Amino acid sequence: MRVLRVKVDGVGAFQVPFTIDIPRGRDPKRADIVLITGPNGSGKSTLLYSIAACFGAVEEYLHRVRPDGFAAVEIETSAGELDVLGIAQRQVPEVEVTDPFGQRREMKVILQSGDWNLFASGSTLQTLWGDLQRPSLEGTDRGVSLVFAYGAHRSVSKPQQLVISDPDDDGMKTAASLGRPTDSTAIAKWIANTVTKRAIARDEGDMVAVDGYTRVLAQFETAISSMTGEPFSVRVNREPLRVEALIGERSIELFLLPDGLKSALGWIGDLLMRLDRLPKPDSVHGTELPFVLLLDEPDLHLHPEWQRRMLLMVEMLFPNAQIFMTTHSPFIVGSATDASIITLGRHGEEAIVVESQIGESVQVILHDILRVSSEYDIETQQQIAKFDSLKAAVLRSEAEYQQLTELATEIAARSESLDNALRLQLDRVRSSLGGR
Repeated sequence: MRVLRVKVDGVGAFQVPFTIDIPRGRDPKRADIVLITGPNGSGKSTLLYSIAACFGAVEEYLHRVRPDGFAAVEIETSAGELDVLGIAQRQVPEVEVTDPFGQRREMKVILQSGDWNLFASGSTLQTLWGDLQRPSLEGTDRGVSLVFAYGAHRSVSKPQQLVISDPDDDGMKTAASLGRPTDSTAIAKWIANTVTKRAIARDEGDMVAVDGYTRVLAQFETAISSMTGEPFSVRVNREPLRVEALIGERSIELFLLPDGLKSALGWIGDLLMRLDRLPKPDSVHGTELPFVLLLDEPDLHLHPEWQRRMLLMVEMLFPNAQIFMTTHSPFIVGSATDASIITLGRHGEEAIVVESQIGESVQVILHDILRVSSEYDIETQQQIAKFDSLKAAVLRSEAEYQQLTELATEIAARSESLDNALRLQLDRVRSSLGGR
C-alpha cells in the first residue's frame, strides 16, 4: 500500500480545502521519504494526524477538526487498485456520495462510531479496517494494512517486572496512533523473549531459528549503532533479570540512557518489535514489508551528528516503506538521498514540493527550504542591517566613510567570520569611492 494524495479541510491549520500529491521515490532499494517542513502552526503534525485518522487512529484527529471537517487519503494497493479512505467528524451527506478528490468513485460509509464516520471507495477497503486491527497472514504478506505512527515525545522509561512470555496480541493494536506513549515493558520483554528463544533454539540444534532471532536483534543493534556512530548492543542480564544496553564497553539499563538515545530507542525498538510480531510467511522479514510510517519530529533531542545519520539508517533498514516525517532540522533535510520535501506555508495555505537536497550546504537549506532569513542571531542581524543602510548612505555621499568603518569595527568584534566579511565590504566601498 502507498499513499498517493492527501486532502484535508477544516482540520487544524487547514481551514480551507488543501490537497497535496505525494511524489514517488526513484530508488527501489531505499524507502520513499516524504519530509514535511514549515514554520510552527503551518500544519505539519496535523497532516500526519489526518493520515493516521484514516487508518484507525482518530483520537488526536478529533481534537483538531471542526464539525464539518474531514480528511481523506487516496491509496494504491499492492494489486494496483486506487482507492480512497476518509474520515469525517459527523455524517455529511455530500461526503457519502462524492469522492473528495473529485473523481467518479462511489463513496460509502463503512464504519460509524460516535460522531465520526469512516467512508471508503473500492472493494479492497471494505476489509481494511479489520486488517488494521488484526492482520491475517495473507493480509500482512500483501502489505495492504500496515501503518505505524510515532509522535515527537517517545522515550523508554523504567520497565515493569520482566516476565518472559509471548504477548496475546499481534502487535498492531494502536500502531497508527501518534500520541501513544512508548510501552517500555513491551520492548524490554520483546528483547528478552528473542534472546530466550534463540538460546532454546540453540539448545535444540535449530540453527535456522537461531539465525532468525539473531537477525532480528542485529537489525535493532545495527540501526542504533549506525545512527550514533559507536557500537551498540543489547543483552539480558541474568542476575538480576533485566535488559541492558552495551555502548562500547559500558553496560547500562535502557531507561538510564541519554534522552536522545532513549527517544530513538522508543520508536525504533517499538517498530521493530511490532514488525517482528506480525503474522507473516517464514521467508518474509518484518523490515522488508511494505508499510506506511508516520514520524513526527524524530530528530527531537538528537545531536546534529546523529540527525545527519538517522535518515540514511531509516532509508536502508526499511527499503519498501513509505515514510512521512516532519522536521525542522537542516541536517535531516540535507541527508535525504531520495526524498520529496514538502514546505508548508504559515496557515496551511500553500505547499512547495522539491526533490532531495543531497549535497546542498546547511546554509542553503536553512535559507531555501526552512526559510530562515539569516544565519546570524537576531541582534547581530540588526547590526548588519544597520551597516548595510549606512553603507548605502556612504555610497550616496550622505554619510562619512569613517562612520562606516567605526560601525564595522564594532560588529567585527563579535566573530572572526564577521571581521573577514566586513573587511571585504569596506574594501569594495573604498574602491567605489575612488580609494578615499
